[in-house]
Amino acid sequence: MKEKITRVTLEDIRSGKLKGETDWERVRAMTDEDIERAIAEDPDSDFDLANSTLVYVGKVTEWTPPPRKTAISIRLDEDVLDFFKAQKGPYQTHINAVLRSYMTANKARRAKAGSTRRRAPKTAAV
Repeated sequence: MKEKITRVTLEDIRSGKLKGETDWERVRAMTDEDIERAIAEDPDSDFDLANSTLVYVGKVTEWTPPPRKTAISIRLDEDVLDFFKAQKGPYQTHINAVLRSYMTANKARRAKAGSTRRRAPKTAAV
């Protein structure tokens, strides 16, 4: 069988010049019965998911629930707060993500340096 290779440029994709091959009129006209019949006749749909084995290729890690959130009051520079509020989504979540990233990087740096214990704060002599 001869392969059909079509080359397109990024410009073609972005301009919308390319047209898919899906017959959307036919899809929109399908009834629920037509869809059920198509599923039943699909050779790839003959498996029973309940009796299937999930195979995952990759790093397997144990799931851990997200840490509990603690409500706090924090003073931030106005421009810093304005920056986070201007982002899409909840600004508190973004601030938490930045702080978590900093914490993770700091822990990794300390572990690599072999210094995982915290230093006691210096106290002034009385």
